[in-house]
Amino acid sequence: MSISRNRQRRKNTPPREAHAADDDLLTASAEHTDQAPDVPDDDHDDNQEQPSKPQHTVRPNRMAAMRELCERLMRHVPPELAEMPRWGTWVRLEKDGKPTKVPCTIGGRPMDHHGFDATLPQVVDAVLGCRQVSVDGISYSAQASDRIVFVDFDHVATRPYDIESVRPSVRDVLRNHFGGTYVEWSQSGHGLHVLCRGLKSDWRCRAEIDEHSRVEVYCDQPAVMTGLLIDGHPSQLANCQDGIDACYNLWFPEPAPRETSVVTVDDAAWRGWDRPLTADDDAAIRSIVGNHHPDVAGLWYGERRGDRSLDDFALACLVIHEIGDRDLGRIERIMRASGLRRPKWDERRTVDGIETTWLRMTIVNAARRVRANAAAAEQRRREREAAEARGGGAVEDDRDVAEADDAGQVNGEVPDADIACDGDRPTELLTSASLDEHAVESAGSESGGGDGGDD
Repeated sequence: MSISRNRQRRKNTPPREAHAADDDLLTASAEHTDQAPDVPDDDHDDNQEQPSKPQHTVRPNRMAAMRELCERLMRHVPPELAEMPRWGTWVRLEKDGKPTKVPCTIGGRPMDHHGFDATLPQVVDAVLGCRQVSVDGISYSAQASDRIVFVDFDHVATRPYDIESVRPSVRDVLRNHFGGTYVEWSQSGHGLHVLCRGLKSDWRCRAEIDEHSRVEVYCDQPAVMTGLLIDGHPSQLANCQDGIDACYNLWFPEPAPRETSVVTVDDAAWRGWDRPLTADDDAAIRSIVGNHHPDVAGLWYGERRGDRSLDDFALACLVIHEIGDRDLGRIERIMRASGLRRPKWDERRTVDGIETTWLRMTIVNAARRVRANAAAAEQRRREREAAEARGGGAVEDDRDVAEADDAGQVNGEVPDADIACDGDRPTELLTSASLDEHAVESAGSESGGGDGGDD
């Protein structure tokens, strides 16, 4: 099927009702309507009353199901999303005894989803041009730099494809915050996919809504697309930062305090720094790179911003924010896997009367700054709660806090929450006006002289 034919169908084909067997996209009928599902003639009974709600259909052959999926996606996916080179396919494979959706090439060969480089029309034409379909569906994979967020609501509808059966809190968020952007049903009809423009409000990805439902928020993960557009939602991407923030405010609890250690440059505190990266290290790196502002990914891969000392300090803060400072050797191990690594990290320095390296001195100063900012943030929180309890002088919300901090900056008082180490917005350290001061501190004040920062 050519791209032009796909687009013509997208414009001219009226939607029909989509019906799918739980967690199996290939059993889905083509589109969304109030009519009963189409079934093969030999299974059809003209005298049988047709159901008013979606029912399981007779499983079509794989090519027919894939053709319906492709037509549905071409008709409903926002054009600006369809033309982005972020599309690929997926297959269902057994992994550790459980079915897993694995990103694949068009030919069905597993691959890293970051390698998706085709537009949706290109994937559709390639899939439909194959004699035998070897994939189970089509995926979209955003990158952090795209500033497109995928919100995945799992098991929020008690009845498949029935918006009235969706959890009230989720329905309220959809109505109040995501009404102007693309929202589709999941494969089973019990979940929802939201695609919108914005940035993650937090580094965390998953949270429980209740004992049966959960929400996941991603900016750098593959999304299994169905094209089952929910009635009333447009085929477009809208900026829904308020909706993303609402998800975090509603369902993501405050993180538990991380275990901490005595921050010291004593060699005994740095055991394991030279070991190979572990699976947990890899997971932490993926979280650092994929779940923050795009500048963070650039920093990890070695895109410096002019001041090398400042970049080293910023990366140390990010790693500490992700894993805590209990295992200093692990912090060093992870940092040495980044693109910022350079010979200067091994130069000798003196901190607290102990000879150490440049990198360890930077990590120690970053850890101390993280702790100081966390303590300051906690103190401000307690002061706000006390003011609210007294019934006056309370700062109403985060916007007021930001305005208060801005006012302090204007009046010559530099707020001390700019290093993104106060537990909620780690990427602010990349643009903080006060970070230069901390980088200089890392480079010189505790090193017995130092070199003044940039080199």
